[in-house]
Amino acid sequence: MEFKFRKQNPDVAVRKQEASKILEKYPNRIPIICEKDPKCKLNEIDKTKYLVPNDLTLSQFTFIVRKRLQIDKNSALFLLINGKHAISGGIEY
Repeated sequence: MEFKFRKQNPDVAVRKQEASKILEKYPNRIPIICEKDPKCKLNEIDKTKYLVPNDLTLSQFTFIVRKRLQIDKNSALFLLINGKHAISGGIEY
């Protein structure tokens, strides 16, 4: 899959350095890049970078993403973390 953020920031070392700076500045937060699959037919998400508290659950983050995408609660939403299916409440990072 080809994502916009990786395309705009192709150097892995620079991305890791940016994440390290953010983690140093905000030690109790987790930086997240959230993009939809290019093949997905949903609307574009208006925000792709998130800085969330350490104790935010996957269910809570899913709620945030659903609100940003403006999809109803009857629509399915699948989250992948590092290319693996994320199951609310049972994932290890």
